[in-house]
Amino acid sequence: MKSHRQFLLIAVAILIGLVSPASLVVADGARPTILEARVSKILDGDTFTLSGHSRRIRVWGLDAPEWNHRGGSAATAAMRGLISGKIPATLWSCSSG
Repeated sequence: MKSHRQFLLIAVAILIGLVSPASLVVADGARPTILEARVSKILDGDTFTLSGHSRRIRVWGLDAPEWNHRGGSAATAAMRGLISGKIPATLWSCSSG
């Protein structure tokens, strides 16, 4: 029961982090870059890659356990179930590097 509750909380946190417009932060007048692509690979509960892009994408404001830590498998599975290749991702990036 506890693992089911933990899985559900992780899934909800991931979903909120992905769809929340509040997660778009522009600092120092930087203009955001918009990327539209499909999610190609889930690395762990808060990190993934996009088709046609080599950079790793981290969900801002979400701190899921790494895949090899306690709860990491559930977090990775939750992320995979929510976004793996299923939905286009629109990402705003304000970093220059």
